[in-house]
Amino acid sequence: IVGILAAIALPAYQDYMARAKMTEPLAKLDEMKLGIAEFVASNNRTPNDGIEAGLGTTGINPVASTVAKYYKGVGYDEVTDNLTVQVGVQLSGTANSNLDSGWIVMTGTIDSPNTTSVLWECGTDVAATYRKFLPSNCRSTVTFSAN
Repeated sequence: IVGILAAIALPAYQDYMARAKMTEPLAKLDEMKLGIAEFVASNNRTPNDGIEAGLGTTGINPVASTVAKYYKGVGYDEVTDNLTVQVGVQLSGTANSNLDSGWIVMTGTIDSPNTTSVLWECGTDVAATYRKFLPSNCRSTVTFSAN
C-alpha cells in the first residue's frame, strides 16, 4: 500500500514543486508590467526601449543568481510603435531542463491611441508538453525577441 501511494504521490509532488517555482518569475513580470503601465499613464505611449521601461538596458538583461533563483534574464520589446510591448522572463533553475531557458512573456497593448489603459496577455515559448507547469492563462504560444 505504501509503495502504491508513493508511486502516485511522488510525481504529483514533483509537478507541484515545478509549478511553485513559477511564482518568482511571475512576480517579476508583474513588477515589469506595473512599471510599463506607469510609463504609459504618464506619457500616453509605450516605452521605446528597455531603458525607458525601467529595465536598465536594451535587449535581454541578465539577472544574477544571487538576485533571482528561478529566472536568469528579463527582456523588453516594443512590438508595435507606441501601441504594443512585450516583457519577458527567461526561466532558469527550475530543475526541469525543458522549462529552463524558456520565456514567460506578457504582451501589453494600449487599449487605443491616446489612452492610458494597457491590456495584458500572457504566453510562452515553452514546449506544449511542459506548459502544464505554467499558470493556465500563460499557456498560449508567443514569440519573443528582446531588442
